[in-house]
Amino acid sequence: MKVAGLALLCAALIASGCSRDRYSAASFNGYVQRPAFAKPAVVWQRADGTPFDVRRATAGQVTLLFFGYTHCPDICPMQLVNIATALQRLGADTASKVQVLFVTVDPQRDTGAVLDRWVHSIDPRFTALRGDMRAVNAEISRLGLTPPADAPQSATTFSHASSVIAFARDDSAHFAYPPSISAAAWTHDLRRLIAAGAP
Repeated sequence: MKVAGLALLCAALIASGCSRDRYSAASFNGYVQRPAFAKPAVVWQRADGTPFDVRRATAGQVTLLFFGYTHCPDICPMQLVNIATALQRLGADTASKVQVLFVTVDPQRDTGAVLDRWVHSIDPRFTALRGDMRAVNAEISRLGLTPPADAPQSATTFSHASSVIAFARDDSAHFAYPPSISAAAWTHDLRRLIAAGAP
């Protein structure tokens, strides 16, 4: 998906029912993970090829981890746009306490340049990552998600896990968030995750 087209899609998603402000103010809006998952102890690569030690670089911070790909027509941009909208609503100081990691599951097509341009067109604060697919799939499985089938190079889209894994400040994932979570629900839950060491 070209960046110009992605920008139009992002604007449409924000204006559409995908971002309706419906959420529970009495509790967290994600699915509870029991037991909670530890943050990945892996080193992946930023879009520019430099190493990114996930556990060390995000220690003690609220961290959102999402596995997707830039050719995704709906779920990936919808999840990321809603998170970006939530961060904007939180304000710069509060939003700086959240790290958002987008890990491609289609590294052959998602070169560093493609990945960087696509992810940062949604929000420049997000971190775009690549890694060996065996290691990536191992983490997807460990986190209770379903690894994608190999993507045929002729295919534009393919199935992949659609939930965002949320790690609290205790470096454990207590919740998973499906694509139905609105920007308002993200705003509410991120504020609570930032305030609490652990839910």
